[in-house]
Amino acid sequence: MKNLKRVLVPLAEGSEELELVAVVDILRRAGAQVEMVAVDGKIINCSKGVKIVADKSLDEIEETDYDAVIIPGGMPGADNIRKSEKFIGILKRHAERKATIGAICASPALVLDYHGITQGKKVTCHPEFSHMVKNGVYEPEPVVVDSNIVTGKSAGYAIDFALKVAGLLFPDEVIKGVCKGLGIL
Repeated sequence: MKNLKRVLVPLAEGSEELELVAVVDILRRAGAQVEMVAVDGKIINCSKGVKIVADKSLDEIEETDYDAVIIPGGMPGADNIRKSEKFIGILKRHAERKATIGAICASPALVLDYHGITQGKKVTCHPEFSHMVKNGVYEPEPVVVDSNIVTGKSAGYAIDFALKVAGLLFPDEVIKGVCKGLGIL
């Protein structure tokens, strides 16, 4: 299938389930091949107690290029993702080649900004983590797009964030179809 968009969504113990599922669901509705990849074990206990089975573990994925890397927030999930050297290597390689990079809630500050991915870019994150944004420029908006970087404020904006990510990967008519299917058009 040509033009198939491949998306990597890392998850870890304590990832925020609403942010994770909203992104995966909306991107799959749009037609993306989304791989939920666990950085630590394949069955993840999310931040609110929901268990999610990852498609693969980080050790099972091939070194390949994705069209996008989208990181859910949640605590301690964002911190666990931040500490995964293998995932951060993949993230930095994708950032260098200007792939779409997204993060929501705690992850824009704890993962992207911490590792210098947001250097000079406008970003948003959960207000409790805004003081940790040192490389980027914090904006208190629900969703912020700066070049190839998309950031979302919190779980309350997970669908808006996911639709914005999908809009960077797919044409408007695809996004309109997704919105119609969700009953928001």
